[in-house]
Amino acid sequence: MFQGFANKHNETLFLSELSATDTTTFDDKNASVWLKLRAMLSAVRPVRALLRQEYYPLTGWSIDDDGWLGWQHCAWDAHLAPSAQVGTVSCLVQAFRRVRSTEASTRFRLFGLHSDSTYEVSDWLARSPPQRMTGSQLMEVGLRIDLPERPSAAMLFLRLEPTQRIKSDDRTPFCAIDLLLESDGQYPRYGSLYSHTPARYHELGVYTTRATAINEDHFVAGRYITAEQFLNATREKLEARFDKFLASGPGSTLEGGRTTSNFLLLDIEAPFHPRDWYTFADAELRRIVEAFRLRVSVVKAKLPDSKVGLWGTAVHSAAGGINISGYQRAAAMGVFEQVDVLVPVLYHSAKSFS
Repeated sequence: MFQGFANKHNETLFLSELSATDTTTFDDKNASVWLKLRAMLSAVRPVRALLRQEYYPLTGWSIDDDGWLGWQHCAWDAHLAPSAQVGTVSCLVQAFRRVRSTEASTRFRLFGLHSDSTYEVSDWLARSPPQRMTGSQLMEVGLRIDLPERPSAAMLFLRLEPTQRIKSDDRTPFCAIDLLLESDGQYPRYGSLYSHTPARYHELGVYTTRATAINEDHFVAGRYITAEQFLNATREKLEARFDKFLASGPGSTLEGGRTTSNFLLLDIEAPFHPRDWYTFADAELRRIVEAFRLRVSVVKAKLPDSKVGLWGTAVHSAAGGINISGYQRAAAMGVFEQVDVLVPVLYHSAKSFS
């Protein structure tokens, strides 16, 4: 069990960002951060695989900040006979009390359990002792969760008895998770793959990085590039810039070199962020789409075995919603024809921590 954070907002943030594939952001100038990261990654490693498996929403979806949000993940094979599941974490539950919620506790009715079997329910943060409940109790009466602080979060594990801790080898990658590490082209950004030797990441139990974000500076883009410079960049100029990235820039340390099979996430946010595509008329949007397509084409030609994704597809607007029409129109114009993966981005609203 992980013993929690001194800062409860960090605790809530970490749990709300938890997913099968993470972007990990941290300030590596503080030596104590490495110890905290190692503790966090080690604590969630045994259950990471569940985040890729069966998903059950326990509440309705809402961005309102006066309620609770919860969901449940279970193993694909949780329906098998209990004898095949004894001792393993077969399900996890995540719950979030939002900043203006007046209810300090709630009860969630769970799904996909064995009615006649007994489960040990344990709190990841060890705030309360494990409890024993039957599958029928959890599905019919529900699992009560108490969170006296707001905002706050909880993650609970369900194990079929008898209890048996999952063992994990500190020298293995964690459940095939892709750790996203970023460099901004000018200097190593926090936690960049390029700012430390591989051994430094081994301290965190991270032995492979299969997803790499490439900053917009390597694509004639960014806040110092004008709209016309972005739109008029030639293939020759883009290839020269990307060749420099691969030969002597951060790309020179890509796992596998020019035969890398990594996921390469093109982080192009200026001067045309994908979330703003809906604001452009068709003629201008078509020019923007062609500029994005050209950049993707260059990457695919230089690194043919890689998987390419576009950052911010989709991302909510400042108003808190997503205007999907821009993505749909751009898709009809072919912006995603050579793209292998979409990279949606969810940001935490500042009011969540007010």
